[in-house]
Amino acid sequence: MLLAARADLRFTDLRGNVETRLAKLEAGRCDATVLARAGLERLGLVDARAWTVPVSVALPAAGQGALGLEFRVNDERVRGLVEALDDAASRWAVVAERALVRRLGAGCRTPLGVLGTVDGAGRLALEAYLVSADGRASLRERAEGPAGEAGAIGVRLAETLLGAGAARWIERGNAAADA
Repeated sequence: MLLAARADLRFTDLRGNVETRLAKLEAGRCDATVLARAGLERLGLVDARAWTVPVSVALPAAGQGALGLEFRVNDERVRGLVEALDDAASRWAVVAERALVRRLGAGCRTPLGVLGTVDGAGRLALEAYLVSADGRASLRERAEGPAGEAGAIGVRLAETLLGAGAARWIERGNAAADA
Protein backbone atom coordinates (compact mmCIF):
# COMPACT_ATOMS: atom_id res chain seq x y z
CA MET A 1 0.00 0.00 0.00
CA LEU A 2 2.84 2.34 0.76
CA LEU A 3 4.38 1.57 -2.62
CA ALA A 4 1.06 2.34 -4.28
CA ALA A 5 1.08 5.71 -2.50
CA ARG A 6 4.77 6.44 -3.13
CA ALA A 7 6.28 4.69 -6.16
CA ASP A 8 9.70 6.18 -5.33
CA LEU A 9 10.06 4.12 -2.14
CA ARG A 10 12.45 1.17 -1.96
CA PHE A 11 11.89 -1.59 0.58
CA THR A 12 14.34 -3.85 2.37
CA ASP A 13 13.94 -6.66 4.86
CA LEU A 14 14.41 -5.25 8.36
CA ARG A 15 14.18 -7.92 11.04
CA GLY A 16 14.38 -7.75 14.82
CA ASN A 17 12.40 -6.37 17.72
CA VAL A 18 11.43 -2.71 17.96
CA GLU A 19 14.67 -1.60 19.60
CA THR A 20 16.75 -3.50 17.03
CA ARG A 21 14.85 -1.95 14.13
CA LEU A 22 15.18 1.53 15.59
CA ALA A 23 18.93 0.96 16.09
CA LYS A 24 19.21 -0.01 12.40
CA LEU A 25 17.38 3.18 11.51
CA GLU A 26 19.76 5.26 13.66
CA ALA A 27 22.75 3.49 12.09
CA GLY A 28 21.60 4.59 8.63
CA ARG A 29 20.68 1.13 7.35
CA CYS A 30 17.39 2.65 6.19
CA ASP A 31 15.71 6.03 6.02
CA ALA A 32 12.48 4.92 7.71
CA THR A 33 10.77 1.91 9.22
CA VAL A 34 7.15 0.95 9.66
CA LEU A 35 6.18 -0.07 13.19
CA ALA A 36 2.92 -0.34 15.07
CA ARG A 37 2.23 2.91 16.89
CA ALA A 38 0.59 1.05 19.77
CA GLY A 39 3.82 -0.83 20.38
CA LEU A 40 5.88 2.35 20.26
CA GLU A 41 3.50 4.01 22.73
CA ARG A 42 3.62 1.01 25.06
CA LEU A 43 7.42 1.20 25.04
CA GLY A 44 7.45 4.99 25.44
CA LEU A 45 9.24 5.41 22.10
CA VAL A 46 6.92 7.79 20.25
CA ASP A 47 8.80 10.96 19.44
CA ALA A 48 8.85 13.73 16.82
CA ARG A 49 10.07 11.28 14.17
CA ALA A 50 6.93 9.16 14.41
CA TRP A 51 4.24 9.70 11.81
CA THR A 52 0.96 7.81 11.74
CA VAL A 53 0.09 6.49 8.29
CA PRO A 54 -3.52 7.57 7.65
CA VAL A 55 -6.11 5.00 6.58
CA SER A 56 -6.45 6.94 3.33
CA VAL A 57 -2.95 5.63 2.51
CA ALA A 58 -2.91 2.18 4.13
CA LEU A 59 -5.37 -0.01 5.97
CA PRO A 60 -4.32 -2.43 8.74
CA ALA A 61 -4.40 -6.20 8.47
CA ALA A 62 -7.63 -7.87 9.56
CA GLY A 63 -8.16 -8.01 13.31
CA GLN A 64 -5.41 -5.56 14.22
CA GLY A 65 -5.87 -4.13 17.68
CA ALA A 66 -8.50 -6.67 18.69
CA LEU A 67 -7.97 -8.96 21.65
CA GLY A 68 -9.37 -12.48 21.53
CA LEU A 69 -10.07 -14.35 24.75
CA GLU A 70 -10.78 -18.06 25.10
CA PHE A 71 -12.24 -19.84 28.09
CA ARG A 72 -13.73 -23.21 29.02
CA VAL A 73 -17.25 -23.28 27.62
CA ASN A 74 -18.77 -24.60 30.87
CA ASP A 75 -16.98 -22.15 33.20
CA GLU A 76 -19.79 -19.71 34.02
CA ARG A 77 -17.68 -17.67 36.44
CA VAL A 78 -15.04 -16.99 33.80
CA ARG A 79 -17.73 -16.44 31.16
CA GLY A 80 -19.18 -13.64 33.28
CA LEU A 81 -15.77 -12.03 33.68
CA VAL A 82 -14.94 -12.30 29.98
CA GLU A 83 -18.34 -11.09 28.79
CA ALA A 84 -17.79 -7.88 30.72
CA LEU A 85 -14.77 -7.24 28.49
CA ASP A 86 -16.67 -7.72 25.22
CA ASP A 87 -16.86 -4.66 23.00
CA ALA A 88 -19.64 -5.37 20.51
CA ALA A 89 -18.40 -2.83 17.94
CA SER A 90 -14.93 -4.38 17.91
CA ARG A 91 -16.38 -7.88 17.75
CA TRP A 92 -18.58 -7.05 14.74
CA ALA A 93 -15.72 -5.29 12.97
CA VAL A 94 -13.45 -8.31 13.40
CA VAL A 95 -16.20 -10.73 12.31
CA ALA A 96 -16.59 -8.75 9.07
CA GLU A 97 -12.84 -8.42 8.49
CA ARG A 98 -12.20 -12.13 9.02
CA ALA A 99 -15.16 -13.14 6.83
CA LEU A 100 -13.69 -11.07 4.00
CA VAL A 101 -10.22 -12.60 4.40
CA ARG A 102 -11.64 -16.11 4.59
CA ARG A 103 -13.82 -15.68 1.47
CA LEU A 104 -10.91 -14.22 -0.49
CA GLY A 105 -8.64 -17.05 0.59
CA ALA A 106 -6.06 -14.43 1.53
CA GLY A 107 -2.92 -15.33 3.46
CA CYS A 108 -0.56 -13.40 5.69
CA ARG A 109 1.50 -12.30 2.69
CA THR A 110 -1.46 -11.08 0.67
CA PRO A 111 -1.11 -7.30 0.27
CA LEU A 112 -4.52 -6.68 1.83
CA GLY A 113 -5.70 -4.13 4.34
CA VAL A 114 -9.19 -4.21 5.79
CA LEU A 115 -10.90 -2.04 8.38
CA GLY A 116 -14.34 -2.41 9.89
CA THR A 117 -15.92 0.36 11.96
CA VAL A 118 -19.28 0.49 13.71
CA ASP A 119 -21.02 3.81 14.27
CA GLY A 120 -23.31 4.79 17.14
CA ALA A 121 -26.37 3.73 15.15
CA GLY A 122 -25.10 0.16 14.83
CA ARG A 123 -24.07 0.41 11.17
CA LEU A 124 -20.92 -1.36 10.08
CA ALA A 125 -18.69 0.10 7.38
CA LEU A 126 -16.08 -2.26 5.98
CA GLU A 127 -13.31 -1.08 3.69
CA ALA A 128 -10.76 -3.28 1.93
CA TYR A 129 -7.65 -2.29 0.02
CA LEU A 130 -5.82 -4.89 -2.06
CA VAL A 131 -2.61 -3.99 -3.88
CA SER A 132 -0.54 -5.84 -6.45
CA ALA A 133 2.91 -6.94 -5.28
CA ASP A 134 4.60 -4.24 -7.36
CA GLY A 135 2.27 -1.53 -6.02
CA ARG A 136 1.22 -0.45 -9.51
CA ALA A 137 -2.38 -1.61 -9.34
CA SER A 138 -4.94 -1.75 -6.57
CA LEU A 139 -8.54 -2.34 -5.67
CA ARG A 140 -10.22 -0.40 -2.91
CA GLU A 141 -13.85 -1.10 -2.10
CA ARG A 142 -16.32 -0.50 0.70
CA ALA A 143 -19.53 -2.12 1.95
CA GLU A 144 -21.97 -1.15 4.68
CA GLY A 145 -24.88 -2.62 6.56
CA PRO A 146 -26.25 -3.46 9.99
CA ALA A 147 -23.50 -4.61 12.36
CA GLY A 148 -25.45 -7.78 13.11
CA GLU A 149 -24.86 -8.81 9.49
CA ALA A 150 -21.08 -8.44 9.82
CA GLY A 151 -20.19 -11.82 8.32
CA ALA A 152 -22.43 -11.30 5.31
CA ILE A 153 -21.02 -7.80 4.78
CA GLY A 154 -17.49 -9.24 4.74
CA VAL A 155 -18.45 -11.94 2.25
CA ARG A 156 -20.27 -9.42 0.06
CA LEU A 157 -17.25 -7.13 -0.05
CA ALA A 158 -14.97 -10.08 -0.86
CA GLU A 159 -17.28 -11.01 -3.74
CA THR A 160 -17.03 -7.44 -5.05
CA LEU A 161 -13.23 -7.64 -4.95
CA LEU A 162 -13.19 -11.04 -6.63
CA GLY A 163 -15.52 -9.73 -9.33
CA ALA A 164 -13.03 -6.93 -9.95
CA GLY A 165 -10.17 -9.41 -10.43
CA ALA A 166 -8.68 -9.69 -6.93
CA ALA A 167 -7.81 -13.38 -7.32
CA ARG A 168 -4.79 -12.60 -9.50
CA TRP A 169 -3.04 -10.93 -6.54
CA ILE A 170 -4.30 -13.20 -3.80
CA GLU A 171 -3.00 -16.38 -5.42
CA ARG A 172 0.43 -14.81 -5.89
CA GLY A 173 0.43 -13.61 -2.27
CA ASN A 174 -0.47 -17.05 -0.94
CA ALA A 175 2.05 -18.78 -3.20
CA ALA A 176 4.79 -16.54 -1.81
CA ALA A 177 3.78 -17.46 1.73
CA ASP A 178 3.90 -21.17 0.90
CA ALA A 179 7.33 -21.03 -0.78
